[in-house]
Amino acid sequence: MKKNLILLIILILIGAYYFWDTERMEKKEKAEEQAKKVFVHSNENIGQITIDKGTEIISAKKDGENWLLTSPLQTAGDKSAWDSLARTLGDAKSQRTIKDVTASLTPYGLDQPALKVTIADVDGATPETILFGKKTPTGSETYAMISGATNQVFTVYNYVQSAADKSLFDLRDKTIVAMDPNDVQRMDVQVGPTQYQLSRGTDPEWTLTAPFQARADKSKVDSAINKIRNGRVKKFIDENPTDLAQYGLVEPATRVVFWVGQPGAESQWSSKALLLGASAQTADQVYAKREGQNNVFAVESSILSDLPADPKAFRLNKITDVKSWDINHVAIAQAGETIFEASKEGMDWALIKPQEGKADYSDISDVIRAIADLEVYDFVSGVTDETTLGLDQPELVFSLTTQDATEEIALSAPKRKDFVEVRYGVREKPREIYALLIDDASEPVQKALNVKPKQEEPTPSEKEEKSES
Repeated sequence: MKKNLILLIILILIGAYYFWDTERMEKKEKAEEQAKKVFVHSNENIGQITIDKGTEIISAKKDGENWLLTSPLQTAGDKSAWDSLARTLGDAKSQRTIKDVTASLTPYGLDQPALKVTIADVDGATPETILFGKKTPTGSETYAMISGATNQVFTVYNYVQSAADKSLFDLRDKTIVAMDPNDVQRMDVQVGPTQYQLSRGTDPEWTLTAPFQARADKSKVDSAINKIRNGRVKKFIDENPTDLAQYGLVEPATRVVFWVGQPGAESQWSSKALLLGASAQTADQVYAKREGQNNVFAVESSILSDLPADPKAFRLNKITDVKSWDINHVAIAQAGETIFEASKEGMDWALIKPQEGKADYSDISDVIRAIADLEVYDFVSGVTDETTLGLDQPELVFSLTTQDATEEIALSAPKRKDFVEVRYGVREKPREIYALLIDDASEPVQKALNVKPKQEEPTPSEKEEKSES
């Protein structure tokens, strides 16, 4: 009993020593790591950074979550670039201390440093400056010292200097138009003399509202918005131009205005306008400027490809914008009689008509895609009597059901138009009459009639009975 007690005490003492020693070593390691830090500041409290390259001084100050350039000009800074630099500087550590430093700093390139970087709090307090000199003989590190710390030379990894050795262009915000695409409620476009307007709604999500009413192709509208939102300035041309005519920006070739705000609160929307002018010196770029701002810059000319002169290019040419993967029920009626019907059950499809049974997933998908991919042959305007087109008595009806609603696509009996056979249909919100080629409209019907129930695998007993017979 006594021996066990002594053994227990020894184990407790060993454990206590282990934990004490581990904690001591951890504190020692942390202290050593802290001693290696180049700056007292951590990246979290760096609020100002100045880069002195001798011939150019670039300064920026943190403004909330963003950075503002204060020198050599006042403008928005590249948030990611300045955040990255702040992290690099705040975490920078000395790798090796040079002990035998002579009175001369020339061997280290620190008598006339090519780069000086100063950091401070957001209010400018407690500034610290690091001087960068030559690379070490191995080439993997750079000599450096803190300003005021005479002859206290150390080395840092090269990436610390590289992170700070940036151009004004690198550190400047290059966003073309700052906006959240989800907040864009309207887009006004002018290409030469042509003007048109696109508005966001709920059903459908985008509509051409001028010069005519039509359902818009959401993917094309989103592409136009995102290309500008995600695009970047390629070159800053002129900060204070005196002659915009040389850039083609007095009467810009293209003007696009984004109205940003919340749905239904039009009086509170704000506008952001981009002007696109003449071709820049580089063939794949055009001059541009934001309305209300002075500076001219260059952007990729590919932006223009998503802002066509003809508003019809934004028109939804598909018969529907219902997504095929959202459909859980499909039906086809011809001359008032349902000739095909299928319903989704979990991950499988059940065929209801022309006969019941499990259906092959790919077969039903082919039918749905054939309907969803139908393209409009032509849009029809100026019709005063729709009965002449046979729209009062549709001959063919496609029904597509999703979790939210059912869309019925009703088509007329075959008609003659422009020397081709077509079926006419009507699309609502806004109301549009369109024509489909007969062959195109017939394809989903043919695919549907070819769908057959899956052949069920025989049970083991059925297999046995068959073999015995």
